[in-house]
Amino acid sequence: RVSDSVFNGKSVTVLEKGAGDTIFAGTSNGIAIYDSREWKLIDNVWVTSMLVDSRGVAWVGSKTGLFALHGQQLTRVDTIPPTVWVTSIIEDSSGGVWVGSSSHGMYNYDRTNWTILPAISGLPSGDILMTRWRGTVVAASYEPSSGRGGLFLWKDDSWQPFDTTAQGYPFKQFTDYSTCAT
Repeated sequence: RVSDSVFNGKSVTVLEKGAGDTIFAGTSNGIAIYDSREWKLIDNVWVTSMLVDSRGVAWVGSKTGLFALHGQQLTRVDTIPPTVWVTSIIEDSSGGVWVGSSSHGMYNYDRTNWTILPAISGLPSGDILMTRWRGTVVAASYEPSSGRGGLFLWKDDSWQPFDTTAQGYPFKQFTDYSTCAT
């Protein structure tokens, strides 16, 4: 049974499986962690996205930047300012972490350094959602004023437009691409 006190009045925004039986539930008021016995709520952050990577690090995206969760302690990732609303976090096939944001472009962590890829990096807008498709990093970006946008694949260190109509998607604007996530 889920404890009412942990989730009472909170919206669950994301679920992520950790090691063993651990489950993370990002909420509108913190992170609930289930350790196979009980739920515990930690911190007071609005969770917008989450990733437990192949090394077991729990990355937590919020309306106020990015955090790394170590045990039950959230540590702010200073490279990403607290003004950045994190929309998505994924891991690429090399173990690198990619962070998409609302209006601030994206960030890439290659396990040594963070690289900031602003909106001018070849995508139509700084509003970015990301996923993986067939092992490739995919970004969805759309600029309403120009009508320019769609899906873009990261190939040869640059963004390449992806022909969405060939995949059966008739529109350029995406807010949910869970059907192509792998």
